Amino acid sequence: MKKVRDRVVLVILSSLWYSEDSWLRLFARFLLTFLVLAQIYSIRMASELKSSIGYLVYHYNGTHSQASGNSTMDVLQRKLQCCGAQNYTDWLKETAASWRLPAEKAYVPESCCKEEYFHCTGDLGHLEQFFQEGCLKNVLELLAGVSNGILMTRETFYNLRFLEVFFQKY
Repeated sequence: MKKVRDRVVLVILSSLWYSEDSWLRLFARFLLTFLVLAQIYSIRMASELKSSIGYLVYHYNGTHSQASGNSTMDVLQRKLQCCGAQNYTDWLKETAASWRLPAEKAYVPESCCKEEYFHCTGDLGHLEQFFQEGCLKNVLELLAGVSNGILMTRETFYNLRFLEVFFQKY
C-alpha cells in the first residue's frame, strides 16, 4: 500500500513540476520540500522514540506489581499489549543490569503478560503467556493513526483554501 501511495505522489509531483503554469510548479516545489522535511522528521522521531523506550527498558526498576502507574514501562506495555522496545528479547539483555538480578534467571516483567494468564510470571519457558512484539512499533502505529486522524479533519486545512485556485483550472 505504501509503494502505491509513493508512486501516486511521484506522478502528481512530476505532472505539477513540468506544468506550464508557474504557480503549479511553485506548488510542486513547496510540496516536495514539505514531503522531504516530513520524512526527515519521521525518521528522527522514530530514532528518538527507540532511544526513549530503550532507556525505559534499561532503567526499569524491576517491581512486579499489577498496580497501574507503577512505572512508565509497565503502563506502556499493558496499554499497548507489547513487551520491550523491539521485542521481548530486549529484557534478556537488560535483566541483570537494570534489575540487579542474577543473569541466569532471565524473564520479562509481569506487565508483558497477557490478561488471560493470571499466574504469568514472565518466565521465558512460557512464551505464549506474554506479548512478544515490541512497543516501538505499536507506539509508531498509534502516532501515525493520531496524525492521520488530525489530517483528515476539515478544520486542519481550512486556512489553505487558497489552494483551490490551483485546482479550479484543471
